[in-house]
Amino acid sequence: MAGHRIPNFDRYLAAGNMEIVRGREWYLEGDQFGLARILRGWDEKLRSALAKGYQGMRVSGNAFWLNSKYYKDFCDYECALNRPLEGQPMRVLCTYPMVASSAAEVLQVAQAHQRAVVQRKGHWERFELVPTTARIDLLTPRERTVLWWAAQGKSAEQIGAILHVTKRTANAHIQNATRKLGAVNKTQAVAISLRERLIGRNTP
Repeated sequence: MAGHRIPNFDRYLAAGNMEIVRGREWYLEGDQFGLARILRGWDEKLRSALAKGYQGMRVSGNAFWLNSKYYKDFCDYECALNRPLEGQPMRVLCTYPMVASSAAEVLQVAQAHQRAVVQRKGHWERFELVPTTARIDLLTPRERTVLWWAAQGKSAEQIGAILHVTKRTANAHIQNATRKLGAVNKTQAVAISLRERLIGRNTP
């Protein structure tokens, strides 16, 4: 519909003021979802925009992954995305089709974002969400290191080889960190650690 079109869309696109990227190309490498890789990608996009003289960057993404095998990975990713955005000139809008979402999915989505706006019966309602705080004091340096390598997509066997420990020891560190952070699995533990800046490029 004409009323829903973006004015001068073609001009903005041709000038490089806008960019359209296929979701699967951005989020998936082959068939794999890499949390740390995607977060680095957003950081690189923002630095590139600032270098070109823009004051910031706005992003809009559609939830193509609903009802797919990637659902859990994307929920963890969206939890992890909040903290890196703090203080950055970057605004991200994630849209979800209500008709394709269950009540549980809607709740998960709301909890993963700083703010949520929902349209019900023609009216818009806004929700303010309270962020969680991870218990950094409970994580040992080795647990943080293991989680950092897990965020890079390394398996327990590969992490063991990097740190010169057994696969069993690497798994034990992951399980301990997962329990301490109140996560249900390794992926969620990595997401919490990235979101709360418990791990990063300077992780020992």
